[in-house]
Amino acid sequence: MSVDPAIRFPGESDEYRRARNRLLAAEIELRRTIERVAAQRRALPAGGAVPHDYVFEETADGGGQVRFSLDGAAPHLAHPLNFVVVAKSDPARIGNFAHERGWRNLRLLSSRNNNYNRDYHGESPEGEQSPVLNVFTRDGDRFRHRWATELMFAPRDEGEEPRHVDSIWPIWNVLDMTPGGRGSDPDFPAMQYE
Repeated sequence: MSVDPAIRFPGESDEYRRARNRLLAAEIELRRTIERVAAQRRALPAGGAVPHDYVFEETADGGGQVRFSLDGAAPHLAHPLNFVVVAKSDPARIGNFAHERGWRNLRLLSSRNNNYNRDYHGESPEGEQSPVLNVFTRDGDRFRHRWATELMFAPRDEGEEPRHVDSIWPIWNVLDMTPGGRGSDPDFPAMQYE
């Protein structure tokens, strides 16, 4: 597999082009694999019914309560789905965390007063929190669990990170394209994979 021979970068060597063509073949296979896996994910049958209409605490000004059957979404996802981030912490603390990072459109909810995190594997029996992406669908008046990022719990090769939320965490994909990769710069902990 190679690109159009007319596509060359300034000063690129033949060695670079051969190596880049090998990488391009791997990138094409990765794209095909991502598409196959996405199709399998979409074809999953409905999972278990959600056992509770969990009540979350809103972190936005004024607070309030939001039920699992919520209707809020980040603006760029508002039409096709509801997208929220749930954390088991004080709503004010979550709100401050978001404010410090300039997050203005992401809907953040606190699960500190319900079992959502434990029920959907975002919390271990010891209380350790884990980043888990869950997908739910509405089924009439009920909600059903459709999919979760179970790579977090799957066996990994030595030195391999779970990378279970990479598909929605664009910063990791951007870093993977750089020579330094995800790195481990102690002065920039946001770049460390957790």
